[in-house]
Amino acid sequence: MGISESDMPARLNFMCCEAELPAKSFNSSEVRTYGATFQMPFVDTYANITLKFICGDDMKERRFFDAWSYMVQDPNTSDFNYVSDYATTIDVYQISEKRHFGQPDDLYTYGVRFFDAWPITVGSMSLSYGEYNTFHKLPITFSYRKWVNIEINTGEPTLIEPGRSSENFSNT
Repeated sequence: MGISESDMPARLNFMCCEAELPAKSFNSSEVRTYGATFQMPFVDTYANITLKFICGDDMKERRFFDAWSYMVQDPNTSDFNYVSDYATTIDVYQISEKRHFGQPDDLYTYGVRFFDAWPITVGSMSLSYGEYNTFHKLPITFSYRKWVNIEINTGEPTLIEPGRSSENFSNT
């Protein structure tokens, strides 16, 4: 019995065996209004992330990401499509070790949402007799527009008030 296309997202959630929490950095330039120069940020930058998926013996995971890469670039014409045609939102969670089943609020300790994510690299997979009694891992590197911490992103700008203590900042 095969897996339907609509069941693939649930299967990928289950088969993701390794993930990365993303980095965020700021490009800055040196400015001076009066006195010494200092760094002023002007744009945020995000590094690609890699997720690894266990492939079932039917290789559905590999086929899924191959098909997704064909949505990025048509394999026959080599034409690229618009990002809005193939990009999606991806959530990555650190699952809680102390979770209580039936209580959804305790399922994870940290969560990140990636916006406009798409596979920039469908990684290679080794095929060999030496890998007997193991499973295939498929590395997929994703590019994305930005990420936010799911728990603290409220859609409101974060303001740091003068004199505010660092212990209160975590409540932002």
